[in-house]
Amino acid sequence: MTIEQYQYLDGFKWAVPNAFMDALGACQFSRGDTLYSSSIAYQEWNDEFYKKAKGMHSLKVLSPEVKPVSTSGNLFQLNWDEKAEVETYTIGEADSPKRQSTTQGRIYCLIWRGDLSILNINTPPPEKLQMAGDILKSLDSCKSTIRQHVLREVPRAMSYFAFPHDLCSELLNNKYKKLVSGLHSTLDATILSLTPDEISLPDSFRVAPTVTLKVFAFGTESEQAICANLKAVLYREAANKESSADKFRLTAHGLFSGV
Repeated sequence: MTIEQYQYLDGFKWAVPNAFMDALGACQFSRGDTLYSSSIAYQEWNDEFYKKAKGMHSLKVLSPEVKPVSTSGNLFQLNWDEKAEVETYTIGEADSPKRQSTTQGRIYCLIWRGDLSILNINTPPPEKLQMAGDILKSLDSCKSTIRQHVLREVPRAMSYFAFPHDLCSELLNNKYKKLVSGLHSTLDATILSLTPDEISLPDSFRVAPTVTLKVFAFGTESEQAICANLKAVLYREAANKESSADKFRLTAHGLFSGV
């Protein structure tokens, strides 16, 4: 039997392979999706496995059929309360497997926090999570903490650009790659990756575990030169432009600040 090697996403109590990034980004798990509470599930299920795996949980999605078609933050919120049918199984328990109706958001919270009881629709519903676009609105309150991290790691830094990133967003992944490529080719930039907890973000416990803050710390370049470079990377002019007015807003992408 050939055993596949998996890479797992950080921040989840369960072992979540990278292959589930689309489902996580859309909060849309589909028929056949199977997840396990431990990475030992991804080895051969032989006698040795069953000795080690007693108490291991699994979840298999029975419905819906549809697969995620987008990884936008808006779709994540829209799908949060959508119904799903699942089957859970615990190795070594006599009453396994167990079938139940639940929601997409509850499945997400199960693999994030590890508590099977959250699947029960008779328990209080979990709050919708904040995504990268949501924390953008709160970054101004975190300036002081971000500054401390920047100066600790890059003492020569004169300014920084903080960019909310979601590993499960194709849009933000592409934008981040463009920032890395575009800024590194023209500026002296050092990149830090900070969690919502590390920047003391309000209600950080409600932020999706795939969301981080990518901070570009800049050295001696002027703020004017840095902002011009950021605009060159981030701004995409409309094809059918109706006005000559400059509609680019750096604040729509992240937080720029001197230190």
